[in-house]
Amino acid sequence: MTKQPSEKMKQIKTMEELSIEIGVSRPTLSKYFADQSSVRDSMRARIEKGLSEVDYVPNFFARNMNRRNTRLFGVVIPHVNDFYFMELLQEIELRAKELDYSILIQNTHDDPEKELLAVENFRSMNAEGIIIAPVGSKENSTQFKRLQGQLPLVFVDARCPGLENQFPFVGTDNQQSIHLMVDYLSRSGKPPVFLSMPSVTNSNALEREAGIRHV
Repeated sequence: MTKQPSEKMKQIKTMEELSIEIGVSRPTLSKYFADQSSVRDSMRARIEKGLSEVDYVPNFFARNMNRRNTRLFGVVIPHVNDFYFMELLQEIELRAKELDYSILIQNTHDDPEKELLAVENFRSMNAEGIIIAPVGSKENSTQFKRLQGQLPLVFVDARCPGLENQFPFVGTDNQQSIHLMVDYLSRSGKPPVFLSMPSVTNSNALEREAGIRHV
C-alpha cells in the first residue's frame, strides 16, 4: 500500500538525511532499497518503522545508476497518440507491473535520429532491455546490430531492415492479412481493391504491397 505523507511528517530529501534521521547506516539502507530480503528481519522492521514516520521517496535514477539490475526497460514508439500503440503500451505496462518492472517511453515521431537518441538515453539509464517499433532506417540497423549481445532488443510492429533474423520480433503476418482482406472484398462483389501507399517507410508497407501483388 502506498504511504500517504502527513503534513506533520518530516520531509527527507536524501538517503544521507534518512540515515541520520532513523539511525541506520547508508550502506544498509542501500541494501534494503535494492533488495529488502538482503537485510535481517529485525533491521527491515526497523527501517520500515522509520520510513513510516517520515516523508521520503527514494530517487529512482540515483538508486539504479550503478546497479546491474535496474528493473527498468524502455519502449520506443513512433507515435504515442496512435490507437495501436496506445493499446500496445497498456499491455506492456500491465505485464511489466506483474514482473515488478518499470517502463519509460520515448516517442520518435518517425525520425531515425530521435530513435537512436532514445536508445542511447535508455542505455545511459542502465535499462535492462528495450522494446522498439522501428521507423525502418537502414542506417539505424547498423547501430542496433552493434548492441547485439550487449543489450536485449525486441522489435515490434515492423521489422528492422537487415536484422530480420537477428533479434526477436513480435508483429503481424502482413502478407497473410492483406491476402485475407482482398479475398474477402473480391468475394463480396465490391469494386476493385485499391491499396494507397504514398510512401513506403517500413517493412509493414513492403509486406502489404507484396501481399496485394500476389493475390
